[in-house]
Amino acid sequence: MNINAEQSGSLTRFDNRRGTVVDITKTTSIGGFTIDDYADLLKRLQIPIISAFEKAIYSDSTSQQYTNSTPDDTAIVYIPQTIVSSDFSESKSIALGSTATMEHFYGLYYEGDENRVLMATGTIVLTINNIAAVGDEVIIKVDVVNSNETIDHTYTLATYTRLDSGEKTLVVSQSLTVDATQSVVIYADVTVGPVGGDLDINFDSSDILLAETVILTAATTIDAFPIYETGERLAQHMMDTQFPFYSEYLGRDDTAYNLNGDFYATENQLRFMSFTSGLAIRGELITEDNNPISLSWDKWFQAVTSMYNLGYTFETIDSFLRIRVEEYAFFFEDVEVLDISGRISSYDIETEAMPELAYLNIKSGYKSFDYEAVNEGANIIL
Repeated sequence: MNINAEQSGSLTRFDNRRGTVVDITKTTSIGGFTIDDYADLLKRLQIPIISAFEKAIYSDSTSQQYTNSTPDDTAIVYIPQTIVSSDFSESKSIALGSTATMEHFYGLYYEGDENRVLMATGTIVLTINNIAAVGDEVIIKVDVVNSNETIDHTYTLATYTRLDSGEKTLVVSQSLTVDATQSVVIYADVTVGPVGGDLDINFDSSDILLAETVILTAATTIDAFPIYETGERLAQHMMDTQFPFYSEYLGRDDTAYNLNGDFYATENQLRFMSFTSGLAIRGELITEDNNPISLSWDKWFQAVTSMYNLGYTFETIDSFLRIRVEEYAFFFEDVEVLDISGRISSYDIETEAMPELAYLNIKSGYKSFDYEAVNEGANIIL
């Protein structure tokens, strides 16, 4: 004789199904219960632009000197830049040097492969040792230069004359529109006046960041499951009932929690998280058959409790046993907890059988028998 004893009941269903992945867009539970769908469930989420940065970092702290005392002379003096790291193949290190006219070869960003909008930020530190004569001038610039050496855009950072001396720190913060084949040059435009005189400058250090914002995903508006309805739908799939879920912490004042259509009294917009799918972000509707939102209760609870520090229990509300999810502290209100962990040992712990671990299959009877009859008497030997 075989007796099959299957565990049943709400707690058993929860234990057996909590790790089962289901599509929360569907309305047939694991046990075949038909779930009444929400009349107006999906919330519109506005996803902003998702972007990343490509960047080049330059740093040079070797103080280098430039002098010029030739009357009526002009020079382009290239400020030293050394690559620390770069996402751009166009980046190059620049040594201190000077030319009579602009040469885009000295661009720290040299002949771009494509059109870019670069943000240049950082600092340049220099020391003016001497600007002696009237007409002497040093202008620090950032230029976008064409491959034929013509200047497409020029940005002036600072201008120094013979009234200036000492250490100067320039803050660089400039957006640069750089087309393909163009270069970015940072330099000092030097003019020595007709009288002449010693022009003496030290380029002490330079720290420059060139960064480009790369759009990974454009801004979009998508459908999503609110956090409360996601938990409730998972509970419906597990428990085979319409209202197996309750949470004042996650509930909203437009959310019905029982058959009478009663709503929660309060809501908190800081808990208006929603669940969606990668395909939805890319434009698919959640209602499409090929766009499931697949979750298990364990995965959902792991996600939400990592942000809100939640706990759950089972509680009878409106005559129904429900999964109640609240902030963890809720379960310890007016409860005095005594910590005796330091006063007991393993020998003080008693064990007991747990009903949920009882056998599911019980065999009753005997494996074999012999039947003997002698003088109208019978013996059964097991």
